[in-house]
Amino acid sequence: MGKDNILRSKRPVIESEFKTVGAYIWDKLQKLDSNAVCLTEALSGKQLTIGELKSRANAVAVALVDRGVTKGDRIAFYGQNSIQHAVLRFAVKFLGLTFMPLSPTFEKYEVRQEFTAAGANIIVSSADDFHKFQWVLDDSQNNNINGVKLVVIFDGKRDKHVTYDQLVAEGTGRTLPQIPYFEVNPDIDMLFLIHTSGSTGRPKCAMIPHRTFIAGSQESLTFLNYEMSEQVVLAMQYPCGHISGTVMIPMQVINGFRLVIFGEFSEELLMKSIEKYRINVLPAFPAFGRRLIDPLEQLFMLESSDFPYSWPPRRKGPL
Repeated sequence: MGKDNILRSKRPVIESEFKTVGAYIWDKLQKLDSNAVCLTEALSGKQLTIGELKSRANAVAVALVDRGVTKGDRIAFYGQNSIQHAVLRFAVKFLGLTFMPLSPTFEKYEVRQEFTAAGANIIVSSADDFHKFQWVLDDSQNNNINGVKLVVIFDGKRDKHVTYDQLVAEGTGRTLPQIPYFEVNPDIDMLFLIHTSGSTGRPKCAMIPHRTFIAGSQESLTFLNYEMSEQVVLAMQYPCGHISGTVMIPMQVINGFRLVIFGEFSEELLMKSIEKYRINVLPAFPAFGRRLIDPLEQLFMLESSDFPYSWPPRRKGPL
């Protein structure tokens, strides 16, 4: 413990040639097989390859710039896990903009408070959750507060607002001239802002710098080493609005893993997905792990010659 009451690790600080997450992710993606599937939606079965991720994220990023998105804009994300949501997150990282994931538990009051406190001015939302921004939009129109510059709906349509499909169409075949597109000062510009308990009790607002993500990714041999010879197929049931989903989805993708992402989660869907997609890695926090003990025990005790797992499954850390 230092004199400033900060507990510091004795391990040396990891140095990286990359100072921004956008540049780091792009470099990692370039080294992966473009034909490899990186994301699969558990319910719909829709898939996305590394090549499609790169091209669509670039297309969306270019289209956002064409629509007036500039350095200094802050983007608030709200909605379920989906391929569209993930692509938009990668696009924002390629641009070098600060974003803000909003918890799926937030209602109109919390959304307005977080949006205002973070100084956000762009909304990226699912169609089903867009109504939670109503107070933000009312403030923008009537009180000159929370000036909303752009609204993007990433699944379905919503009257006058631009959709994910429109952005992809507008930017198809085009790529950013550089990544990140906007100049980023990693000592000042945050990667994202989030309201989280951080597994330490009371919720608080956290500012996550670029170096945190990069350092965590480069420690993959420590906590992302699944010691498996076969392709890692990982269940991603944690939402993009949670810090776990926000960090783990891009981090696992750039490590070459295939993620099965869940929009609306249920234990039944997880059990079916384990068999359907041959999921062999299941990240679990203690509270979540306890929910799965009974259904997992039933699944793994099935006498099925074509099911490739044994009970109990391998895991790191206690449930």
